[in-house]
Amino acid sequence: MPRFATGRDTGLRQASHATRWLIAGAAGLAGALTAFVAAHAPGHAAATTTPTAPAGPTPTTSAPPPIGGSSTSPATSPTTTQPLAPVAPPVQTPQRHVARSGAS
Repeated sequence: MPRFATGRDTGLRQASHATRWLIAGAAGLAGALTAFVAAHAPGHAAATTTPTAPAGPTPTTSAPPPIGGSSTSPATSPTTTQPLAPVAPPVQTPQRHVARSGAS
């Protein structure tokens, strides 16, 4: 093997090792940066807590009045409601589409 071939092979091996270390370091830094941003970004809770129920008796609610017309007083009879008007669909506004390319 010629003398320059062994030097070239050594240099290629060193460049390969350096490239591997750079890729591994870049991936590690990207992961660390992602973890840092995820921990400090707004909208993320630092710790989630479950609200606890207050101690003491639970309040009871009364049952709603019957619907079949057997209520005890005319003032508590159910009222009829009118359905709401449908919401208008969104309006399409005309826009001029412009196509641009990198060349002029």
